[in-house]
Amino acid sequence: WFSSAVYSTEPPKTDEEWSNVRLGAIRVIEGANLLMMPGRHVARPHEKSSTPGVELEPEEIEANINKDRVKWNQLAKGLHTATLEALRGIDAKDGPAVIVAGERMDQACENCHSAYWYPNQPLPPGYLR
Repeated sequence: WFSSAVYSTEPPKTDEEWSNVRLGAIRVIEGANLLMMPGRHVARPHEKSSTPGVELEPEEIEANINKDRVKWNQLAKGLHTATLEALRGIDAKDGPAVIVAGERMDQACENCHSAYWYPNQPLPPGYLR
């Protein structure tokens, strides 16, 4: 649940699970805030892609981001908004609402990754960004 913006298809069951999911959602919200921070780099200078040829190198990703910060911030705001929806569902212990918000979070992540991390990746037929 909400670890690296990955979510489960089953809602939490125990108070401890709900608490852990809530903490994960707060991390994602804060991460989205950091994504919108001006001057923040994609990676440290020595870091390279863990999947070269699939995703771009960090300096290429950062160059793409810097070409259109408005779009980048819009996508990060989409993640922020979806995760706030999840947090409301978590606080209400509304499993179905959390599942729907988790799907929106996943889509927000994919929208960004497909635009900046692997923009040249061929998409399967019928795939919508």
